[in-house]
Amino acid sequence: MQKVISILIVDDQPANLILMKHFVGGEDFNIVTANGGKEALEVMQRWHFDVVFLDIMMPGMNGIEVLKTIKADPELKHTYVIMVSAIVESEELAKALELGASDYIKRPINKVELIARLNAIIRIKRQEDELRLLNDELIKKNKIISESIKSASIIQKAMFPRESVIQEMYPGSFIYFKPKAIVSGDFFWLGKVGDKEIVIEADCTGHGVAGAMLAIIANIVINQIVTGKQVIEPTQFLRQLNIDYSEALNRYADDIENYLLDGMDISVCLIDRAARRISFAAACQTIVVIEKNGTQHVVKGDEYSIGYEVNGSYNEVFTQHDFDLNTISGFIFFSDGIIDQHGGADHNSKFGQAQLQTLIEEKGQLGMHSSIAQSISQWQNNTPQTDDILYMSLIL
Repeated sequence: MQKVISILIVDDQPANLILMKHFVGGEDFNIVTANGGKEALEVMQRWHFDVVFLDIMMPGMNGIEVLKTIKADPELKHTYVIMVSAIVESEELAKALELGASDYIKRPINKVELIARLNAIIRIKRQEDELRLLNDELIKKNKIISESIKSASIIQKAMFPRESVIQEMYPGSFIYFKPKAIVSGDFFWLGKVGDKEIVIEADCTGHGVAGAMLAIIANIVINQIVTGKQVIEPTQFLRQLNIDYSEALNRYADDIENYLLDGMDISVCLIDRAARRISFAAACQTIVVIEKNGTQHVVKGDEYSIGYEVNGSYNEVFTQHDFDLNTISGFIFFSDGIIDQHGGADHNSKFGQAQLQTLIEEKGQLGMHSSIAQSISQWQNNTPQTDDILYMSLIL
């Protein structure tokens, strides 16, 4: 049942008040009158009104001044005001509409026109009230969801190593991590088996809650493979991850459409200090390896993401790249959130892998630590962030 509409009629002439009240009168309306602008504002401070009929030509405080006061008050500004006058100057009318008047009626008043205009305003008011209620409901729900996601972010961070850990293990190293939403599908992982160190950077499909859930599953699976099964050679690790990650997601042979929704791009590094060897492998990612003499090696990962089958079986074709640890000063992992970021002069070009590699060559690994965030921000040029961003630079 719709509520009764409250109407205030403001006029300095008693006869006009009586006539207007008679024309408007009905069970659907609660009507109050005010004899002048000052009295109208006093009444409006005590009671709520949906619609106000406001005479323009009044002594003391005219209708334009009253309208200006109503629209300046946060508690009254949503009131619908219909201006009433025997003489409507175009300049006066324009000013009233500019100040926020909803409509106007010219005297002598035609009852049919009056009711038609009033009903039109009431329809608009009820629609706006409904939209306002829906908006308030959305704000409440959004607040609940945001609080839940913030809590999820705390849980996610607790599952992954802190950025300070990488600084302790590899002094001078750097991580630039910028989720698109509060939680992220990008993550890094550090581990040790015996005297061998494992460094992983991964990008699960999607971002936000969906990406974060996959990242948590991936983190659990990686822990089981490295610490449980102690599979640490990069190519062997990726082969095992391809199987275990898919099984963790309870995939079935006929679930082809979901293969495009929950894959994972990943880079893996094994540091064997005893053998003075450093090994890399990657699925759908590129790694930049830097020698002590400044030479850079671009290591291309294999073309299939983790979690996808190739010709009916899990991909086992992963390539390992080995380097002499004595010659290597560091390496860089990065997710596609950087290279796919839109921006530039046309706001629609991608940052691109070539531009990133050029920056690394020009500034060097250490120089990029202080410039990567600025470079991406300048490229974005106020364009929204496209995806989660993770840039991981390890100094050995």
